[in-house]
Amino acid sequence: MAIKKKDFSSIKKKFSASAKFKQQKFFDLGPDFLDAVGVPGPALGHLNMLLGHSDTGKTTALIKAAVDAQKKGILPVFIITEQKWSFEHAHLMGLDCEQVVDEESGELDWEGFFLFNNNFEYEIHCLNLIIRPRLN
Repeated sequence: MAIKKKDFSSIKKKFSASAKFKQQKFFDLGPDFLDAVGVPGPALGHLNMLLGHSDTGKTTALIKAAVDAQKKGILPVFIITEQKWSFEHAHLMGLDCEQVVDEESGELDWEGFFLFNNNFEYEIHCLNLIIRPRLN
């Protein structure tokens, strides 16, 4: 079966070749990521999802992007769906975070310039708290 080529010249005429697009900015994940994927890292101002098999570097890429975001003064937001997150590992990779101890319970936690959530019930609860005042 032969593939028929279509003439798109009439469609191309409707769009300007001189249209200016907003310059894209990316988080820098290093030259190896650029070579493998073709872009420097996740795009700034976009929702980025990293997909792949287990142990393929998704969390490492996430942490490198978060470190770069912190350096640029951008608040990284982590929504973790796998239970393999380690603040110790993130801290070793350069994430600006500090381990703190709750004086009442003795529970260990991490503080820093980031938002972290690995409990989706908590996120839904927070969204409800944010939305309710606007509805009243």
